[in-house]
Amino acid sequence: MTSPKDKLWVFYIIDQMSEKFGEIDGVTKLEKLIFLCNKRLHGKSRSLQSIEFERGFYGPRDPGGSYDLETNLMLGLYEIDDKDSAIRLKVTEKWMGFVHGIKGILSLEPDYEQTKDGIDEELKISGEKTLSQILQDERVKTAKEKFWKEKV
Repeated sequence: MTSPKDKLWVFYIIDQMSEKFGEIDGVTKLEKLIFLCNKRLHGKSRSLQSIEFERGFYGPRDPGGSYDLETNLMLGLYEIDDKDSAIRLKVTEKWMGFVHGIKGILSLEPDYEQTKDGIDEELKISGEKTLSQILQDERVKTAKEKFWKEKV
C-alpha cells in the first residue's frame, strides 16, 4: 500500500510536469513517469518506495492511482481537457495553494533534496517523450514482461 508520504511525492511529480510542460498528456504517461521516478530513486532514497506497481496492459501501473486522480479531479485540483483523442490534465488555481503546502511538508524530509533532484532528473530525461517512447524504455519493457497483475 502506498504510504501517505509517497502520495505527496506523486503530487510533486504532477506539479513539476505542470510547471515544465504546462499540462500532462494523459494518465497512462503520468503513471509511467511516476514508475520511472520510482525506479531512478530505488536504493538511493527512502521516498517513493512504497508505491506498489503492478503489470497492466501498457506496463507498470499504480492500481490506486486512478482513484487518486478521480478524487483530485472532484476536489477541483485539476481539470481534464479531452478535446481530441488525448486526455490532458491541467492544474487549477486551487492546485497552486494545495501543492505549496505539500512542498513545505516534503521539505522537512531528511532525503528531500536527493529525492527532488532524482525526480527532476528523470523528468528532464523522460518528461518530453511521447507515451510510445516511454513504453520503449528498458525499465518499462522489463515490467511489461511480468505476468498480468504481478507486482513490479
